[in-house]
Amino acid sequence: MDKTNIELNTAVWDRDSSLKRLMGKEDLLNTVTEIFIMEAPDRINELQQAVDSGDCEIISRVAHTIKGVAANISGLELQKIAADIESNARQGEMNKVLELFSDLIAANERLIQEINKN
Repeated sequence: MDKTNIELNTAVWDRDSSLKRLMGKEDLLNTVTEIFIMEAPDRINELQQAVDSGDCEIISRVAHTIKGVAANISGLELQKIAADIESNARQGEMNKVLELFSDLIAANERLIQEINKN
């Protein structure tokens, strides 16, 4: 995956979409994003362990979870990279998973930074 394409074509966080999904409730948005930030390290660690073990089934499952969580808060960049990892893991493409893993970590950090700005 071309990292430049991700950065140029995919927003890190679509706050307006996330807020709309929560019916405009700012307090609920704050709660949901706080939970995301608190749980993000555990999800990344779980994925790291799966990548380290080379277990494509677990990688796919954890990436699917990250994709869903990111989608729920409109973390579009993280959602896309997690989807790509999930797909590559299902196909047994560990080299591609390894390439994308550092992108996922960076996207997760960018998402947390964007959330913290608001």
